[in-house]
Amino acid sequence: MVDFLDWMLKIVGVFGVFLGLFLTKRHFGIVRAAQFAERFNSPQMFQVRRIVDRWLNEPPDDEVGKLNRLREDGELEANIRLFANVFQELGASFRAGYLSREYVRMTFDFLLPYYWKRLAFYVKWCRDRTGNRNMYRAFGLAAEQLEREAVLRQPQSQGDGT
Repeated sequence: MVDFLDWMLKIVGVFGVFLGLFLTKRHFGIVRAAQFAERFNSPQMFQVRRIVDRWLNEPPDDEVGKLNRLREDGELEANIRLFANVFQELGASFRAGYLSREYVRMTFDFLLPYYWKRLAFYVKWCRDRTGNRNMYRAFGLAAEQLEREAVLRQPQSQGDGT
């Protein structure tokens, strides 16, 4: 009987260790994801986001014209790069499992795919210019994954427009 109780206590102990590790990893994933959200909503990034949105929405409307503006304005290019780099870091951390997937989905499920599509021509330009085919790869992969998962989570139509 003593052996059985000893054996049960060991199993409970091992289970406790695994539960503790799981909860610790989950906690740090939520904290890190919240830090990305906080960083993205910081005054500096809010200003950078305004610059990026203005660049994307203002004339010239064509991609070549927008890229020419970057070549002429080093500060604008630095802001666009900073913005894309934040999404690259977020994407890399998301794909590596360092962030809470639920929190990232709730916070960035629109923004990541939206800006990936809007900045695709910029990413291609950066890749062509540097010869690095993997530049911003984690940004793109995370955006595509979030978009796929969003489609899977949408309820199926009932045939009556709902």
